[in-house]
Amino acid sequence: MAEESRDEPTDQGVSAATPVVEPDAAPVGHRHRRGAAVVWLLAVAGLAVFVALGTATIRTGFRLRSERSLPVTELWWRFTEELADEGAAALVRVGVYGALALVLAGSALGLWLALTADGGGPRSRRG
Repeated sequence: MAEESRDEPTDQGVSAATPVVEPDAAPVGHRHRRGAAVVWLLAVAGLAVFVALGTATIRTGFRLRSERSLPVTELWWRFTEELADEGAAALVRVGVYGALALVLAGSALGLWLALTADGGGPRSRRG
């Protein structure tokens, strides 16, 4: 923050230093956070829409010749059903969904931290 001090006379004839803040030195942190919040909200909403409505292409077979698209939610549902068919306990399936929730929440948190990072450590001030 760029500050100067001007000596102004007071009632008792002694000058007091009055800090003067230049208009171009206004803090921009609030505008940066608001913009970051908008970008973050759009990215997280896009991820949620993809998980809810998106499709993923699955390639199977010899040399990946068979290809089909499945909705993401159906893909996860089939994966947990396959776990049940293979004898996995219900706790394992709950753990898979818990891990999925942690990945989504971690992605949202990581994106927020990346968008709001100020770009460095402590800055040195010269007095």
